Amino acid sequence: MFKEYKKLGIINVLFLCMIIGMAGCERKDNNQPPAELLKTWKLVGFVDVKADTIKAAEPQEDSCYILTFKVDGTLDGRTSTNQVLGTYTINVQNNEFKITQFGGTKISEFYDGQRYVDAVLGVKSYSLSNNELRLYYDDWCLLFKAYNPMGYDKINITPFVEDNYYGDALQLYMYEIDKESTNPNRSNVNINSQRVTEILKLIQAVYNLTSAEQDTVFNIFNIHGYYCYGLNSIYLRVNTDLPEIQNLAQSIIPTGEAALDGLLSTYAFDSVKLSYSYPQFPWLTLYTKRQYNMIPIVEYFDNLPSITAAEFNKGCIGDGNTIKLKQNALSATLTFSIGWGDCPAGCTLHHYWEFEIRNGAAYFVSSYGSNASGYGNY
Repeated sequence: MFKEYKKLGIINVLFLCMIIGMAGCERKDNNQPPAELLKTWKLVGFVDVKADTIKAAEPQEDSCYILTFKVDGTLDGRTSTNQVLGTYTINVQNNEFKITQFGGTKISEFYDGQRYVDAVLGVKSYSLSNNELRLYYDDWCLLFKAYNPMGYDKINITPFVEDNYYGDALQLYMYEIDKESTNPNRSNVNINSQRVTEILKLIQAVYNLTSAEQDTVFNIFNIHGYYCYGLNSIYLRVNTDLPEIQNLAQSIIPTGEAALDGLLSTYAFDSVKLSYSYPQFPWLTLYTKRQYNMIPIVEYFDNLPSITAAEFNKGCIGDGNTIKLKQNALSATLTFSIGWGDCPAGCTLHHYWEFEIRNGAAYFVSSYGSNASGYGNY
C-alpha cells in the first residue's frame, strides 16, 4: 500500500525554573522545531531564487501539495495524488532542514507531482516569515503559505453554542492533549484558548446544518461530551511526617518549604481538602479558582520530595452519550453518539451520527449502530 521515496542542588534549580515560569531555565535546543513551523502548509509554487521568479504548482486543487509538521519530527500531507508520511530534522541555529523519510500511497504522480517529490527530498535549508515557509534545494525553493482547510474564519460562534457547548470544546481539547503524547499543547499549563475556539467552531459548523440529523443530535437527544477532566484540582499522596505537609493539611500557606510554596503560589492553589481518614489514608486535594491543563502540573508536584504521588481527575465512571473529534490536515470529523444498556459498566448499545467539517461547513456522513428507538428503554 505504501511506497518509500527515501529510506526511512539540581532539584532546587528545577523547581526554581517552575516557579518563575520555566522560561528562564529552559534549555535552548537547536533541534527543536519552532512553533511557527508546527502547522499545515500548502505549496504555492517553485521559486527560482536567482531569477526571483515563481512557477505556480499544478494542479491547484485544495487537496494537493499539503504538508503538516509536528513537534516530534514527523510530518504528513499530500502530493499531487498520494497521501504521505515522513520525518524531518531541523537546526534552527543554521537554518538546516532535511526531509529524512517521505513515502506514501502508490498512485502515479501527475502535473508537478514528481517534481515536488524530488524537490522535497532535496531540501537542505529553510526560512520562516509572515506565515510563509520556504524550503531551499539547489538554486530553487518550495514556497508554502500557512493553510487553513477547516475554514475557521468562516464560522461565527452563536451565543447558544457558546453558552451550551464551550465546556464540551474544553473537554475535547483536554482529551486531545491527553491522548496525543506529542501534542504541542500537552506541556503548556495554560489552556490554549485559540484551539478551544477552533473546536467550538467545529461544533458550531454542525449546529449550522438544517437537517434531521442536526436536529437529532442537538435537540432530540441533546448530546454532550462524556468527559471528566479536572481543570482546577489535583490529588496528592503526601509524606505526613514532614512539617510543610503538616502545615498544608491545616491550610497554612505558605508552608515554609520553598519549592512547594512556589508551586502553590504560581498556580494559585488556595484551598485544601483532606481525605476521609487522613492521615492514615495520606491523600489530600488542592484547589485553585483558575483553570489549568493539569498534566504538567501533576509532574511538577510529583517531583517534590514531600509528595509520593500526584494525580488529577481525567476519567468518568462508566459510559454514556458523547462527542468525539478526529482531525487531520484537510478535515475534521465529529461523531455524536448515544449509549444505553448497563452504562455504569460501559454501555452495551450505541448509535452514532458522523459529520465531516471542511472549508467552514459541515456535511452529514452517516448514521450507524444499534437501533436508536431502543434508547430510553433501559
